[in-house]
Parts: sequence; C-alpha cells; structure tokens
Amino acid sequence: NEDFKFVVTDPENQAFEVNVFDWEQVGKHEKMGMNMVLLKDLPPEETKVTTLNLLKTMDPNDVQNEKSRGQLTLELTYKPFKEEDGEIEDPEGTNVIEKAPDGTPAGGGLLYVIVHEAKDLEGKHHTNPYAK
Repeated sequence: NEDFKFVVTDPENQAFEVNVFDWEQVGKHEKMGMNMVLLKDLPPEETKVTTLNLLKTMDPNDVQNEKSRGQLTLELTYKPFKEEDGEIEDPEGTNVIEKAPDGTPAGGGLLYVIVHEAKDLEGKHHTNPYAK
C-alpha cells in the first residue's frame, strides 16, 4: 500500500491521473498503463474505493486500449478546505490540521489517495510496478 496527498485547486475541472510504470534499476522505466478519475465525481468528505482498468492512452478511440493492461485499486477521499479558516483535518483521525497553501483558490482541498493493489499487470520480464 502506498498513500499520497495532493492539493486540489479546482475540483470541478481537475482530474486525478495515475500512470503505472515497470521500474527498472538500469535504463528507462516502461509505462504499463494509465487512467484517471474526475474529481467532480468524488463526493466531498466520502471515501470511495474504485478499481481502474489501466489503458495505453486516454483516447477512447485508441484500439490499443482494447488489450487488458491490468487493474489498479485505489481509495480516494476528497476533503475540501473549510471556507472560514482554510484548514482541513486528516481523514486518518490523527487530528493533524493543515492550512490551504498560499494561492489556493476558494473551493480547493486535499485529495488523499491510497493505492491498495495492482493486479494482472503485464511486463516484458520481471515487473516492479510503481504509480506516479
């Protein structure tokens, strides 16, 4: 499991894009697949677990997307900053309060992402997947 935290400035128009690579110690990392989640589809303050089918490209007409590239299971929680003070509580209950970064427009917040699993990934040899 990997967990990440991202600042969201415009949840109505932003998307969370994930790219999965086969990590290579020497040489170039091989891209295994990608997908995205529209942030406007995430209800604020609710945790959503979703399984994404990895795609070659985000072009819905690309025939390369017909080939199965594996799946990625994510847990996503969008926490809007409170309008009155620009603060937010950590969803893990640690009572850590964070302020909105300077320049964050009203309506922003934090997106908490936990990568639970990846399965049926394809690689040329050994797979050492990582997401970014």
